[in-house]
Amino acid sequence: MKLEPSTAKCEAELVAQSMEAFEEREKMLDHRAGILKAEFSRLAGAPTLSVEEVRSRLAEKYAHG
Repeated sequence: MKLEPSTAKCEAELVAQSMEAFEEREKMLDHRAGILKAEFSRLAGAPTLSVEEVRSRLAEKYAHG
């Protein structure tokens, strides 16, 4: 269990959740952070792949597997 400020007055409320719910939430937040990082890279001009390029690379990789 942890205490988090939850109001403009920074009054603490008890927030309780199961470990399973906490771990699921952490996975979702990590996933969102990864997507955000990739989006910033794309917007900064990092090279990207088309759907066709990704399919071709995957087909090549798993054809030799």
